[in-house]
Amino acid sequence: MNMLDFTHFNAAFPTDGPSPYDPTFSRQIETFRKSFDGVLFIDRVLHRLGIKDASKVYPPHSSSALRSLHNQIITSSPGISPHARLSVLFYLLLDFDEKRGPRTSNLALSLADESGLPSNYQILMRGLWHMDRSEFKFALEYLCHPSLPSEFADDIITVLVKHAKKTEDDYSLPLAYYNTVQPVLKTGESLELLFGALARTSVTEALYFTRMWPENARRGLFERLVGSVIEGGGEWGEVV
Repeated sequence: MNMLDFTHFNAAFPTDGPSPYDPTFSRQIETFRKSFDGVLFIDRVLHRLGIKDASKVYPPHSSSALRSLHNQIITSSPGISPHARLSVLFYLLLDFDEKRGPRTSNLALSLADESGLPSNYQILMRGLWHMDRSEFKFALEYLCHPSLPSEFADDIITVLVKHAKKTEDDYSLPLAYYNTVQPVLKTGESLELLFGALARTSVTEALYFTRMWPENARRGLFERLVGSVIEGGGEWGEVV
């Protein structure tokens, strides 16, 4: 079977039917972007492809802008794999499927089938797509899949904890993600946020978490834990 040549715009995108990229959609996306401190997950993916100013190209505001974005995706940094490029097109086609009705439109899945996009790329992009729409429970159904790398783990933890703090929700989602995926966090912000979530949820888990780190980092985390317990009126009895 001949593989789909996704470098041709008309092979990758539908040439008829409704497009999702209208003013209402653009306003919705910008609202989500602002709630994530100005950066969506698709912005991060586009940046990794070497596409600068991702917020200016997604969402595309016209058919010509969509063609331009497609061209940037397929002509970006030469070291980018075809699967990475295809995964972004897959994400965009999820927008089309949502517009046309996910029960009747399967453009993203058809692209994946006809181009040979591996399932782990599809799972990752579906998860990030739901993250960008603040559909966190749906997102984690994909992002906790064992086939996925944890390269976006810091950003996922950061978004989930900040959302929980902002909405005064519990920290079940970020902790479920962390406990399932067990990622190695690389940024100070994600580590601080995760530890704060642990400290407010379970002193025992937070104390065990401090023991995973070198002495200097452990001391700082322990001091934070003590302060959190005092501030929250917690009890040390559960860990002794």
